[in-house]
Amino acid sequence: MNLRTAALVCLVSAVPTAATATPCAEWDDAKSRLSGSDLRDLERFGIAASAQILGPPLVEDCEERLMVARVLSAKIGGRSLTDAEYSWALTHREALGAAVEQAWPYLSRHDSHLSDGALTAEAYSILADSLIGEERLTRIVREEIGSQGVGRDLAYLIWNRPLDADEIRSALRARIGAASAMGAEEALWVYALLDRYGGEIIEELTRLESDESLSKERRRLLRTLIRERRGGVRWAFDDVAEFGYLP
Repeated sequence: MNLRTAALVCLVSAVPTAATATPCAEWDDAKSRLSGSDLRDLERFGIAASAQILGPPLVEDCEERLMVARVLSAKIGGRSLTDAEYSWALTHREALGAAVEQAWPYLSRHDSHLSDGALTAEAYSILADSLIGEERLTRIVREEIGSQGVGRDLAYLIWNRPLDADEIRSALRARIGAASAMGAEEALWVYALLDRYGGEIIEELTRLESDESLSKERRRLLRTLIRERRGGVRWAFDDVAEFGYLP
């Protein structure tokens, strides 16, 4: 063995491998490779989504920190969890849910690495997962309604995940009272979700129908929805979503 080969062997053997590195060493190594923007996000928010890494402010334990990051990155990237990841998530739902709740203000930020200028469906896919408990998810959704309003992605989540009806109705009513400039599409989502969660909405729908800014296509659909609701027909999500695709 020549000197160059011997030196290379020594160098490689000194680097911790995936099999021998401790979780904290693995995390330190991942952090050391972050770009400037990712490092700033990690230090400020406890998460750098593009680098799929969480920091101690969100999860203290190194092994939990790595596993939560793997689960979140899989959800954001649309990858199915491995059996080991899913098994871990099932037995650590509290740690996973707590990290998501704390990270959500970052995940839903318009200027985060996940965002394309709107709240992203990828981020909402995390909340849609049954691994996040109803009570915690209700808190996140209530805060989101108040701070960001209701768009299609959030509406889809609320429509399909059972949440605390009283809390959701209260948040939606508060949104109506606080958002005087709420656009027609958001208003319809708010009213449709109120209806789904047991609220009375015919008066609000009739008032929306009289909005002079509505296109004839949107007004026609709205009249159909009102007629159906008065006739006792329960809307499907896509019935309401069609409104957003019309001019």
